[in-house]
Amino acid sequence: MKIAPGMKVFAAEPIENLEYTLDPLKESGCELIIGPPVAKPNEGYSESRLIKMCADQDAFIGMAREKMTEAVINAAERMRVICKYGNGVDNIDVKAATKKGVLVANAPVHDMTVAEFTFSLILSVLKKLPRNINHLLGGGWRDASTVGNEIYKKKVGIVGFGGIG
Repeated sequence: MKIAPGMKVFAAEPIENLEYTLDPLKESGCELIIGPPVAKPNEGYSESRLIKMCADQDAFIGMAREKMTEAVINAAERMRVICKYGNGVDNIDVKAATKKGVLVANAPVHDMTVAEFTFSLILSVLKKLPRNINHLLGGGWRDASTVGNEIYKKKVGIVGFGGIG
């Protein structure tokens, strides 16, 4: 699909400090509606609000907070593309979109971040960080219960499919 001047694009969940990624759409002459940042999960849209917001939009860009249900897709008369910024399309009713001829895509941009975060959680559990932080904040100090494990001579990894695995 070619970006055309005058296209209406609803960017429902921008990422704070990455708003510049929408600049090519602005520069192409698209009319943008920008929702609250993804970092504000309680400021998302209900299904009825999404139906109203998407009614005259040509494209939707979002992450996982907004659910593109059959009702939303069917009400979006002009919708031509729905894109999820991230892995998967589990918050999009792909069957309803396909039936209506709406292109569904994703931009899996978080692979490295998710993999790194997974390793940080592995290390956190190995070193008992959550428990030890609470122990120290509660006035405790070093004792046998605070000793974590070492990664030395252990096999640690992520088993999975796709970019994250």
